[in-house]
Amino acid sequence: MKIPSMFRAKLVSWIVRVLVKEHRGYRQRSPNDIEALRATLRPGDVILVEGSQRISEVIKYLTQSSWSHAALYVGDAVVGRGGNLARELTELFGNEASALVVEATVENGVTAAPLSKYVDHNIRICRPVRLRSNDLVTVLDTVISQIGIPYNVEHVIDLLRYFFPVTLLSHWRSQALRHSGKLTKEVICSSQIAAAFQKVGYPVQPTIARTEIGRSQSRNLPGWLLGARRRSG
Repeated sequence: MKIPSMFRAKLVSWIVRVLVKEHRGYRQRSPNDIEALRATLRPGDVILVEGSQRISEVIKYLTQSSWSHAALYVGDAVVGRGGNLARELTELFGNEASALVVEATVENGVTAAPLSKYVDHNIRICRPVRLRSNDLVTVLDTVISQIGIPYNVEHVIDLLRYFFPVTLLSHWRSQALRHSGKLTKEVICSSQIAAAFQKVGYPVQPTIARTEIGRSQSRNLPGWLLGARRRSG
C-alpha cells in the first residue's frame, strides 16, 4: 500500500529531526584556528569531519571510520562566478562566502556552507596530490553543479533502522544491514566527492593486497586518503 504523500512528508521530517539531533558526549580534541584554516586550505581540499549528530554514529558504524562526514573546500569558486547563486550565498554568509565548502547533508541535500561551520569539530584536511589544474576545475565544477539536489528520502528511512535494537523490528533492521553496502555508496556524503574525483580519473579507492605476513596493505591509494587513514583513530 502506498503511503499518502502528506503523511510520508511528515514521517521523513520527523526522521530527519531524529537523525540530526546532537548526541551527548561529543568532545573536540583540539581547537581550530579559523584564520589559519582559511590561509592553509586550497580549493579541492577534502575536509573530513567527526560529526556531532546521531547520524554521525550510524555513518561511522557503516564505514568503520572515525570520520563521519566529508566536505569539499571550494573557497571563493562559487561567488567568483557571479550569478544568482553567488548573490544568494553572499547575502547569506557575507564575507564568509569567500571560504565555502560544498557538502551533502540529510537535512538539506547538497549545499554550500561557510568553513566556520566546522570550527568546533574534530577535522582533518586531505589534499589531493598531483592533481592537474584542469582536472581540479572539473572536480569543482562537478560538485558545485550539484548544489540544490535534495537528499533521497528512501535513504533517510533506511538510516532510521539503525537506531532500533536487533531484538526490536529485527527483520526490518536486518534488511538495512544486508543493504549497508548500497547505503554506504549512495547515502554517505563522501560518495559525492569521490564521484567528482573519479570523473577525472583520480583514484579514490584502494587496491588491497596481502603481504607476506598476512596483513592488508593499501596500494594505488592517493596520498590524501592514505594520510587520513594513518591518522584517523
